[in-house]
Amino acid sequence: MANDIGFPHFMLKEIYEQPEAVRSCLAAYLNLPTNLHTNLEQIHILACGTSRHAGLVAQYWLEQIANIPTEFGLVLNFRKRRYR
Repeated sequence: MANDIGFPHFMLKEIYEQPEAVRSCLAAYLNLPTNLHTNLEQIHILACGTSRHAGLVAQYWLEQIANIPTEFGLVLNFRKRRYR
């Protein structure tokens, strides 16, 4: 079955489809300008559990490659913060 989809297994197919899935969701549900990323001053990434690792990698890439200041935090800590 997996060979019929062009990948050695179904999980790999799903991984390679993620960028297009995110693009499709953003286009369908949000009316974001195409140049949104050019005006970013800072990005906040929130994660919990195993997504923490992906968040830390994303923080590194955004800061080192895209040169965008990025803050990372755990969701539980974020919920406890008080904002004025």
